[in-house]
Amino acid sequence: MLNILPIIKEEIEVSKNTVETPISYSKHSISQSDIDAVLECLANAPITQGNLVPQFQSNITKRIGCVGAVASNSATSSLHLACLALNVGAGDIVWTTPISFVASANAPLMCGATVDFVDVDINTGNLCIKSFEQKIKLAKVKNKLPKVLIVVHFSGRPCKMTQISKICNEYGIKIIEDAAHALGSIQDQHLTGFCDNSDITVFSLHPAKIITSAEGGLATSQKKHLIDRIKLLSSHGISRSIDAKEPWKYDMVELGFNYRMSELHAALGISQLKRIDSFIEKRKNMVKYYLDKIRKPPLELPPYSSDSAWHLFVCQTQDKKTRKKLYQFLNEKNIHAAIHYRPIYQNSYFQKLGFNDADFPNAESFYSRSISLPLHTEIKERQLYYIVEKLYEFFGVNND
Repeated sequence: MLNILPIIKEEIEVSKNTVETPISYSKHSISQSDIDAVLECLANAPITQGNLVPQFQSNITKRIGCVGAVASNSATSSLHLACLALNVGAGDIVWTTPISFVASANAPLMCGATVDFVDVDINTGNLCIKSFEQKIKLAKVKNKLPKVLIVVHFSGRPCKMTQISKICNEYGIKIIEDAAHALGSIQDQHLTGFCDNSDITVFSLHPAKIITSAEGGLATSQKKHLIDRIKLLSSHGISRSIDAKEPWKYDMVELGFNYRMSELHAALGISQLKRIDSFIEKRKNMVKYYLDKIRKPPLELPPYSSDSAWHLFVCQTQDKKTRKKLYQFLNEKNIHAAIHYRPIYQNSYFQKLGFNDADFPNAESFYSRSISLPLHTEIKERQLYYIVEKLYEFFGVNND
């Protein structure tokens, strides 16, 4: 067997027909060191408000090179905190892209703001610069400019942040990077989260993501006052350093939330972070395998990028009927592909807000033809071979 994935050491004599199924689209990787870290916390440390969350935040800060990081119980919480830190509230408008999980739009709504969408690039699912420029000029004329733009790095591929930042700076728009998919990705010379072209970046630590803390989120920034405010709001808006003579005193200075990360989650996050580079290298090798082997089937493959964290491998079929048939076929073969994402505005809640599918033709086309092939660090080489073989079988072409 050709060893395309040197990191995933497969035995050459294993038959290509011997395949472990089902094959999930995503799966977390837990090592003995991860288990040991959590057990150590359970046995010997506080399980909340101890030293592990600050250590995790410090490790993220040092890795990315930002001023600070705040860990929370979910990326949705971190997005909410990011909006609050930028004073998003009633009467404000926030824009994001529709090919994303609903949390990207829900966070500003939770602050009382109004949400609108910018259409996506038909090839990547990321924000379309041309659509953004057109929409922002019209919004300027109507005096309806957004206060904040939430930029989604779909599938782990960073958006064109230098161009986006330049446009936003011209119109005084703040930027939150929704990098739920993109921990470990690169923008120019920096890791995503450095925030040289944004105010705040948010990451997800859900089990499907690059690394996991079981559940969890992170917010990073180069602006200390934003980090301080996010930290305050994540713990009820309570300040504890108010009286040296009476150290037990605390003062609630803002209306905050209990969005704290537990020590158990931080213990897992610290351990997982040590392996992030190998995780991303494995993902890149799998992507190269797909790109090398899926040539004859009529699938549009995502353009390769060495800067992407490759959370997802999203292909495009010729039309939505083919997508549906392929999804069903793969499922019957115990290959659990996924669909990312139903455009946010198609959900019933957002339909009630008056959104029109026709306003986002690229998002409609992208969604209707998209299918995500399995991509995670636990996939074996023979499973990748099986997936490719079944794609050839579905499309009726020879794999030779």
